[in-house]
Amino acid sequence: MRSLERPILIVDDNRESRDVLADVLELRGYEIVATNSGEAALRYFREGGEACLVILDIAMPGMSGIELRDALSCEPETADIPVIVLSATDSQYQLSNVEAYIRKPMDPDELLRVVDRVCGRVP
Repeated sequence: MRSLERPILIVDDNRESRDVLADVLELRGYEIVATNSGEAALRYFREGGEACLVILDIAMPGMSGIELRDALSCEPETADIPVIVLSATDSQYQLSNVEAYIRKPMDPDELLRVVDRVCGRVP
């Protein structure tokens, strides 16, 4: 079971998507940290940031979600952090340690079921 005291990290270049996702999760009681790029997410972790879960978009400028997942997998401090892919892309990518792939536009109930399971929370 993962600590509920660690935030969920949202990584999405689309501000509206980040805001909607953060609102849904905050209403459920989760603490949120949001970044707009893979590079910013890596910086967050390298500066000592923690997360119980990363919710990741695939198609982002600069570092893609696939590249970020690969980078997180290579670092001992982040390799075990679970990832949910939330993307509008047409196909599911083969990513290691991905808990779920949720297609945009998201179904909030589906997202919350997966997040609650991964973070060890029973609503």
